[in-house]
Order: sequence, then structure tokens, then C-alpha cells
Amino acid sequence: MQPLKIFFSCSGVGILDRGIEIFFRSAFDGLRGTDGLEITLYKGAGEERSDEHVLWNLPRTGRAARILGGCIRRNSYVAEQLSTLPSIVRAIRKQEPHIIFYSDSNLGFQLFRWRKQIGAPFRLLFSNGGPCHPPFDRTDYVQQVAPFYLEEALAAGEPTDRHRMVPYGINVPNGVPDRDENIRRELQRKLHLPTDRPIVLSVGWISARQKRMDYLVDEIARLPQPRPYLVLLGTMDAESVAITALAREKLGEQSFTARSVPQHQVADYYRAADLFALASLQEGFGRVFLIQTRRPCCGYTRNIGQRRFRRGRDSPQRNGSPAIQLGRARAPI
Repeated sequence: MQPLKIFFSCSGVGILDRGIEIFFRSAFDGLRGTDGLEITLYKGAGEERSDEHVLWNLPRTGRAARILGGCIRRNSYVAEQLSTLPSIVRAIRKQEPHIIFYSDSNLGFQLFRWRKQIGAPFRLLFSNGGPCHPPFDRTDYVQQVAPFYLEEALAAGEPTDRHRMVPYGINVPNGVPDRDENIRRELQRKLHLPTDRPIVLSVGWISARQKRMDYLVDEIARLPQPRPYLVLLGTMDAESVAITALAREKLGEQSFTARSVPQHQVADYYRAADLFALASLQEGFGRVFLIQTRRPCCGYTRNIGQRRFRRGRDSPQRNGSPAIQLGRARAPI
């Protein structure tokens, strides 16, 4: 029996580590070698293997993608997606996959538009981790990763047989979180973080959009001295300049850091932090919700539907402004 041939396409794999890229990398590693499936990963950078191929692209982190994005009045991520189109089309014509599984919506739009001209009868399966909103009329099937977005799609009249809710999965560490204070202080020294005041960690795209890092900086600045030390950890690009400038102005050079680190190092920052903060009002899935609950730091997140889904609909919630809550949290810290 012929195996089901599937392309996993994610241009950011190998370039950066957002939730989408981590999911595609992990899902591919978990499913490769499954009986009845022939899966190939198409990524933006990294090592070539028999079942992993690098698509030619203009990385969103580079100057060329920013210039191209400006020319088409879109951001560098869109430019990166569109730049992979010729390479993925050649692979489709050569390999003739049955399914293309993707989360880069703009690439999917183009594959849908040019499917007849490409000449292979593939189906498009969109993983809505961004998230995007209805209508979903330029794909064949949609993986919704949270109930809120499934309900939103169905309420907008989307056919029920085209949508399935399949949440992201993560590798959960064994055992309980390590709360040893000496280990935490040692980690803080190792990561060049202060040991004489609380550490507030926020993980995500260092930008005013979606993750609202500017809002978090403003809220930390409202706290009385001595303030917590703020660690912004995540993807940095042209939009990050404004965030670091704001933090420098409102907090001072000695009261914050903004860094991009390899994915395997992120866990140490969770273990070193006293408090985790996420200021976004919308998340596709929100992997950080689950990751944070497995770490010794306590957390503050906005009360959004995905958070209630991740942690249980009746989980305790912190209301009020982050500045108020961070101030309260300092007592037990």
C-alpha cells in the first residue's frame, strides 16, 4: 500500500524558535518513521537530510526581507514566506505529495491560488497557530489549536467537516518543578542576572505587536523602587529596537535585558525567574502557558480564552493591572 506522502512546510524552522516553529520541528520529529506516512520537512535553514530540505528564502531577520516587505507593504515575515514559493513548487512537482501541512498563511494562499498551474493534486492542511480568523476559503482543511478559534470559525459559518481541534503537544519534563533557592541563585549568576532583586521574565517576540512588550515595560516602570529586573527573551528584529529604547528610557540600562537565545537554553531562564508575565491579549495556542506551569516561577497572564483552556476553565486568575499584581507578588518572592 502506498504511504501517505506529507510535506511539513515551515520557513521559520532553523531561523528562529517561535511556538509555530517549535511545534513543526517537534511534530516532525515525533511522527517521522510512522508506518503509512512518508513525511518530509521543508524548512528555512539548518542541516539537509534525506527527509529534511532547506527552502531557498530571504530570512525575515535579514535586510533583504525587510526591504522586500516594505516594497509590497508587508512585513519581513510575509516576504520570507513568499520567497520560498519557487522552491516549494519545484518540490511539489517533483515529489507530488498528497498533503501539504503548513502554518505560513501567505505561502498557503499562493499555493491555493496556483494549484492548477502547479499541476499536482495536493490538499492543503492549515495549522492555525497564528492565529488567522474566518473565512478560511483558501485552504482545504484547518487544524484549530484552541476551542475559541474553532468556535469562532463555526459561528462564522465555516463547514464543520473542514475544521478539527487538535491542540499542540509539548514534551513535559518528568517530576515536579525544582524550587531549590540555591540552584536558582546559581542559575541567575550563570545567566548574568542580578541576585539581589526579583526577576520578571517575559518570553516571545520582542515587539509592541501581539506580545505587547511595550505595555509590560510601562507597567514595570510604574512600580516603586527598587523595581524587579525585567528579562525580555525571544525573537529580535527591527521592531525590537523601539522596545529596548523604551526600556532603556523608563527602566535604565541596569534594570532590564533583551536577548535571543537557543531554544534549549530557555528553560534555565524560567528556572531563574521569580515571576513570568505575558501581556498579550491574543494567542494562537500559547505554549508558554504550559511551559510556565512546569517551572518554579509564578505567573501573570491576561485573562484570555486560551489561558483558561490550557490551565483549566476554573483555574485561579489574577485581575487588575500588571503593575498592581507584580507589586503584590513581590511580598512572597
